[in-house]
Amino acid sequence: MIYFAYGSNLSEEQMLRRCPNAKRKGPATLPDHALAFSGHSSNWGGATATVKRAKGESVRGLLYEVNNEDGRALDRCEGVPTAYVRSERLVVDSNGRQLLATVYVRPNNRIKPGNPSTKYREVIRKAYQREGFDTEPLDRNYGELRKSAPHRVFVYGTLLNGMPNHGFLSGATCVENQVCTAPEFEMYDLGAFPGVVRGRNNRIVGEVYEVDAITLAALDRLEGHPDFYTRVKIVLENGSNVETYLLRRRPTQDCSVVVSGSWAERVS
Repeated sequence: MIYFAYGSNLSEEQMLRRCPNAKRKGPATLPDHALAFSGHSSNWGGATATVKRAKGESVRGLLYEVNNEDGRALDRCEGVPTAYVRSERLVVDSNGRQLLATVYVRPNNRIKPGNPSTKYREVIRKAYQREGFDTEPLDRNYGELRKSAPHRVFVYGTLLNGMPNHGFLSGATCVENQVCTAPEFEMYDLGAFPGVVRGRNNRIVGEVYEVDAITLAALDRLEGHPDFYTRVKIVLENGSNVETYLLRRRPTQDCSVVVSGSWAERVS
């Protein structure tokens, strides 16, 4: 197959390690698409690249000719079909010729903005510089993630100031301290962390932070959204509209209720 690489496989060293029989065919452009970062890779420590349709924009990359054996290896590396899927897209090579190439993309329902690690971004940046590609789309994409409209998130457990996971909020702004929900929740002690559900008459005590899209995506991963906790909108006792993470279902094991609704008080 003819494969269009636009992410970390722009590193020829990595590409040939994964696909030793691959033959480089040269630079190419994927028209009417834009670069995006999404998901989370434990190997890279952050989000990885994908492409999404965007009329008038384009993504630069490299074309490789890949045999069936190396194609199967690429499928494994890209996590087909869970993380990425194969798609045939029209690209333009360095001679202006149009041809169909295989592109690995995230399914549309899995494109959630994420923060790529510095290491990952540098792999792509070095390849752009080596090939003479304009790095502006790469920098602009990352900048847009940082400038997106902030989300107000109510935290009540290990994300609180002084708690073990507070580092996830290191770039966020605390806008409300010691605030409470309306009396319509219940907090459970799950051991190392709490879980909150709707349907009881307790107030939950916490803090509110303004976070950007990158931090929100990191919180989603930490909380296992939407499978373990689900991020939902609630209204606090003071009338503020916020998002928070609630357990998808009430605990079935023998978990005690934190009657005070304050995890900080519970662990102090």
